[in-house]
Amino acid sequence: MIVTYDFEVHQQAEDLYVLEGLTQQAVSERIDIPLRTIELWSADEGWKAKRKEYRRASSEIRRNKMLYRLALLRQGLESLDDPQKAYAWATVERVARDDVLPEGRPAIEPPSPELKIETAQDAVDALLQAVKRKVTVMLTRPDELNMKGIKEMRDALGILDELKARYADKPEEARRAYDEREARYWREKVLGVR
Repeated sequence: MIVTYDFEVHQQAEDLYVLEGLTQQAVSERIDIPLRTIELWSADEGWKAKRKEYRRASSEIRRNKMLYRLALLRQGLESLDDPQKAYAWATVERVARDDVLPEGRPAIEPPSPELKIETAQDAVDALLQAVKRKVTVMLTRPDELNMKGIKEMRDALGILDELKARYADKPEEARRAYDEREARYWREKVLGVR
């Protein structure tokens, strides 16, 4: 008795061999088709040559993507004041990230919720880390970049500079535990709460 298979099954077998790199035996087992049928399809349709061509093309694409990213980065570094080049590079990096990261996984891992802030220096360090994460997210997601976010980062960096200057001459104050005056300062200056 001759068994016929749908085109979709036939195409699935070829994709598993050519694109996924499975062996003929593994393809046979995966889609429950006799190994001899897989071997005949492969021989008749040149699956080995297709696989070789696919691997060569895939390798060339990855290589060219990396070279393109490098060229954009070099252009951006040569003209640091050109926002269009920075935006182009950030866009390409976002696409590259999306190619690598699984769907739904954040590019930037969220910080640990167990952040202990007991001294002014702890608060400065925590704020600095938050600003770094925010800037990284902004640069890797240029489609979400806006003037409000840029101004917020500018303000946060200004606050950081002010805090560093405030404790530069008094390192012991930065290491001591908060008092009510210090807590009020942080609520007003950093959080904007009065």
